[in-house]
Amino acid sequence: MPAGVEITHRAVYTNAMQMITAGGLDMEVRTVSSLPLYHDMGLMMIVFTALFGAHVTLMDPMAFLRRPYRWIKQLGVEATYGRTFAAAPNFAFELTAERGLPPQGPEPQALDLSNVVCLLNGSEPVSMSAIDKFNKAFAAYGLPATAIKPSDGMAEATLSVASIAQDAAASAIFLDREQLGAGRAVTVAEATPGAFSHVSCGQAIPEEWVVIADPDGAEMPDGRVGEIWLHGNNIGRGYFDREDETLRVFGNKLQSRLEQGSHADGAPDNGCWLATGDLGVYIGGELYVTGRIKDLMIVDGRNHYPHDVETTVSEASTAVRSGYVAAFSVPADVLDPPNGDSGEQVVIVAERAVGAGRTDPASVTETVRAAVSRRHRIRIADVRLVAAGTVPRTTSGKLARNACRAEYIAGRFNR
Repeated sequence: MPAGVEITHRAVYTNAMQMITAGGLDMEVRTVSSLPLYHDMGLMMIVFTALFGAHVTLMDPMAFLRRPYRWIKQLGVEATYGRTFAAAPNFAFELTAERGLPPQGPEPQALDLSNVVCLLNGSEPVSMSAIDKFNKAFAAYGLPATAIKPSDGMAEATLSVASIAQDAAASAIFLDREQLGAGRAVTVAEATPGAFSHVSCGQAIPEEWVVIADPDGAEMPDGRVGEIWLHGNNIGRGYFDREDETLRVFGNKLQSRLEQGSHADGAPDNGCWLATGDLGVYIGGELYVTGRIKDLMIVDGRNHYPHDVETTVSEASTAVRSGYVAAFSVPADVLDPPNGDSGEQVVIVAERAVGAGRTDPASVTETVRAAVSRRHRIRIADVRLVAAGTVPRTTSGKLARNACRAEYIAGRFNR
């Protein structure tokens, strides 16, 4: 059951102003949104109109999914009037790059994206491959190389938490997988065995503080992985009708700050901090989100990030639908049939790609097991290939790993 976040008028206005300031926008900005209005990002797209009288074009989300070019075309239309802004989850950029190019013919469609100055990419893990595809697809139509802004956000913060600078282009670094599992961020070259790509979310938006905290509430130095904590006037006041959970998540006190280079400088000494449940790290002054605490898989005493394993599975076989893979761990005694092992076991539930219905499942399973073993040195206890639309997602489109795990244990995916 989703938790309702209590957002005040002050938080909404604050976050709207923070987003405008961080994005270098003004109150004349025009926006185009294909997001549903029950999505926090979709709702904030119309707040600019409500607060400032700005212009927004709303699209039916299904109209975008059926024909992504509609979104691109409307961005071009609005850009003829001035600076234009939009936001979308990562999958939308990949989908549009693949299926949203202007129709080709004897009379090419006029499309000028040079005034599309800010495209927030958030709501789900951001990949450089999706950004590169999008930039390559639309550079010929004037899209600035700095338009896409990888961002971090969450409903408890109204929406936006961090984003890259106005003049910055999206970038990624590669971290050593083994070191990251041990809580340390060590940068390596892309070709290094065990290198794991992470996209920068930039810096905290103005008048918000983002720190990395250890389990005792002490601020951790750059390069160490910990829980992301937030403070600012854009933070909600709690969860509706959930007092205990509100106190545990929204009522935290930062027990100590770094003597030098603290990311809490300027925040009140006795203020309350939101413990996000997200894991992150600062490297070179930029924030990188590495995963969710509750999703972390601990196998043989080592930490493994589900998103990392899911990426490996997606890349291992064309029969797997990219982005629709859930990796999680279960107790050994729930496996059917049992494999004779003990402790936590890793399970993969993956949707079949379009046109892969006749592919031999055994061959796909073998390929997936080999890829995960080679890259992560963990054994996959079970792989289930399921139909499109089977892997559960949240209302905002994120993978619902816990729900998928519960359905697996309940036997829904049994062959």
